[in-house]
Amino acid sequence: MRYSEIKEIDDMQEPKYADISDIKGILPKLQAADPDARFDQQNAAGTKAVRHIRAFNLSVAELKAAINQVGGTELTPDIKQSTVSSSYPIYSFKKDDTLYTVVIGLKGLNKDDDTSRGIGRKELSPAGLGLPAGMYSKSDLVDKTKKAVEAKYRKKNPMLADTLIGLVNNAVTGGGKTLPKDQMDYVAPYLGTLSQDFGELLAPMLMMDDNDTCELPSGNEALVDVRIPGKGNISVKALTGSGTSFRAVAKYMDEFESAIENETDQDKKDRFAILNQFNPKTGGKNVDKIIRAVAKANTAEYKKLKSIIGTDVSSHKELIDAVGAKTGSKDYGQFLTTFYPMMTAGPWGKPVGLPQDGKYYMNPQGDAPKPKQAGKPSYDLNPAKGGADIITYSLGIGLLNQIKLGDDAEKYKDMMTDIVKKADAVIGHISVASDGKLTLKTESFSNLQFNFQYHAPSHLPGNNLPGFMAIL
Repeated sequence: MRYSEIKEIDDMQEPKYADISDIKGILPKLQAADPDARFDQQNAAGTKAVRHIRAFNLSVAELKAAINQVGGTELTPDIKQSTVSSSYPIYSFKKDDTLYTVVIGLKGLNKDDDTSRGIGRKELSPAGLGLPAGMYSKSDLVDKTKKAVEAKYRKKNPMLADTLIGLVNNAVTGGGKTLPKDQMDYVAPYLGTLSQDFGELLAPMLMMDDNDTCELPSGNEALVDVRIPGKGNISVKALTGSGTSFRAVAKYMDEFESAIENETDQDKKDRFAILNQFNPKTGGKNVDKIIRAVAKANTAEYKKLKSIIGTDVSSHKELIDAVGAKTGSKDYGQFLTTFYPMMTAGPWGKPVGLPQDGKYYMNPQGDAPKPKQAGKPSYDLNPAKGGADIITYSLGIGLLNQIKLGDDAEKYKDMMTDIVKKADAVIGHISVASDGKLTLKTESFSNLQFNFQYHAPSHLPGNNLPGFMAIL
């Protein structure tokens, strides 16, 4: 059943969902109820059917206590409220006949344990901890990091505070020590995020000698996380396969374009023209760049798409219109059946970009999968846009496969390497082991090989701009 059909059934009992004025009125009260937490207003957009509140730095029990303190009555989230997140737990409460939706946006949170705590993305980065940009000696960096951790976590999350302080102390002495098992078990649910974000501080501590200085850049620089004079501009990576947007190397893409201008190898120019669609200077949204790139590459998936919709497309808006005309009045299963030949057009051995629930809805047997944001809920909210998003994601994965697995895979890899290795940067690959030991491997970009990367949710294909990742 589509959301539009659900709405028709429920029109008579449609609750009053909190609007912007309601949320602006309740936020200060929630903040007063839990001063150490943070509460942000979030718009209803895309697949998110209702405006909601995103909460940070609190447990489920503390959220429930705050709701109770402001006079709210906790309820089970309804179908609309359930669309606001597929990754984080959703809570609902009613106050004065108004229904509020809250998401605790923390990684590693155990929704079945009210005392569980997680961490937010970038919460443990230098900026997230409140360390200002500027120059630091090693002792300054260590001291100010410890003070920031104590100020932020000692009161509400002492186990995390102890673990972070222990990791800092370990980094200062070379990273070879282990931490208490209870501490590392505590951070295990979000160890990858901790490694990446807190790694931006642990990495320079591991690299610096006592007489070294480092610079924490201002803002969120696209490529460099920390500069250590004499040792390089460091790009810290912790998660396997984590990459960087082409935005970070736009300057070197422009230089490469100039360098090949007078070459006679047209195939080389054509390959670069595909990658260059992701250069920020080309304009448009990320989804537009993906569509332009696959059209330029003329992938198997794009050719089949054209045969299905009967036209070329050069933007996400054009694709939305085309999908609306083709399948806008059809249900989700019929939409998938119509475009499934596009998903299987490439020589990859399996469909590309098929949502997790797709197999069931093309041939329903057994129990329906639990609804998430992606797939059927996304499509049902807006069949034309939801369908175009799934298709765009499928096209992007098809392009990823063509570049990394196709006949010209080695040539693409060489081209990516030629572009990226000109960056004056050093990759610092940090690992925080499950026992607390730290390792850091560094390598200049000039000595590495690079390849294409694209990943995103199928209902948010433009969530990440395609980019590059080091082959480690």
